[in-house]
Amino acid sequence: MKSENRKIQIIEATLKLLGESRVDQVTTRQIAERVGVTQPALFRHYPSREAIFAGVVQHAREQLAALAEGVIGSNGGVEEKLKALCSGLLGYIEANPGLSRILFYDATHQGDGNLRMYLQQLIAMQRALVSALVRTAIEAGELDGGVDSELAGRLWVATLQGTVLQWQLEGHSMDLSSLASPILDTWLGGIGKGCARGNAGSETVSRSANLPLNLLDVRPILAEGRDPLQNILAALSDIRPDGALILSVPFHPRPLVALLRSKGHELRVRSIDDGGIEVWILGLAAEGVLDVSDLPPPEPIQRVLEAAFDLGPQESFLAHTPRYPAPLLMRLVEMGRSCEAQVCADETALVYVNGGGS
Repeated sequence: MKSENRKIQIIEATLKLLGESRVDQVTTRQIAERVGVTQPALFRHYPSREAIFAGVVQHAREQLAALAEGVIGSNGGVEEKLKALCSGLLGYIEANPGLSRILFYDATHQGDGNLRMYLQQLIAMQRALVSALVRTAIEAGELDGGVDSELAGRLWVATLQGTVLQWQLEGHSMDLSSLASPILDTWLGGIGKGCARGNAGSETVSRSANLPLNLLDVRPILAEGRDPLQNILAALSDIRPDGALILSVPFHPRPLVALLRSKGHELRVRSIDDGGIEVWILGLAAEGVLDVSDLPPPEPIQRVLEAAFDLGPQESFLAHTPRYPAPLLMRLVEMGRSCEAQVCADETALVYVNGGGS
């Protein structure tokens, strides 16, 4: 805990220094002096200046993810949520001008690879969230169905970036957060025509939801500096309404959880021993999970078989078992039940059972 508190102090001190000086003028000596520690003590927490800058961006991503989580989970329409997201982001940058210095400095210099990756993730997260909100507005009839949500999200981020760059070049002379409404009004007024599907966006692809269980590890996607939201939504569209998608992620995806819960999905977020996170996203027709993972044998098998015995032809359920249940699956097939299991990150298993048989 003491180490984490020190890291936060270093991040906050660096953000303040970046707000006062150019990126290339901020040194580890200055950071150490601002925190009140020696340089060797500073390097015990971060091995280099670039690592500190990467920590600043990661810290910002976590705070902005919490902001997005609150916005998505709030009441109101999509337009109101987009305005709150825009206002919150501009307010955060106005309060932490050092973040925009890192953003534009790294865009024009060949800097640390991790720093660039974290910056790409930060920008991609905003773009993906706006794209998802645009799709929600289209589904609700609030926006024209011909709008390309991907392109709309990209142009939303570009508009904010251009506004922030002007604010920075003009010496922070204007009230940045007050521009949220005109930015949103301008963007909303233009996406109907400028983001019409086919201008520069991707075609809509019809998918078949046939998988009872689906797995997706988004860590390689994040390592490339991309936001995995589109991949997650695509994988989710592949599962049956009564199935589940199992995600492997390196950190708690708060905006994603809020977004999917707002759409009616039940989610289970599980911490894994290696420090990672596993997220179960249940289909809209799935009715919870029968958790027998902590029961001693043979109770897990007995409990699942009892639940399977009463299933009707069109009924199904999900169960969480202590390990991959090969004997259980054989018994279920003998009963005429259709079943499938996926091993989770902690060697437990998620099992799908359907009363309709094969």
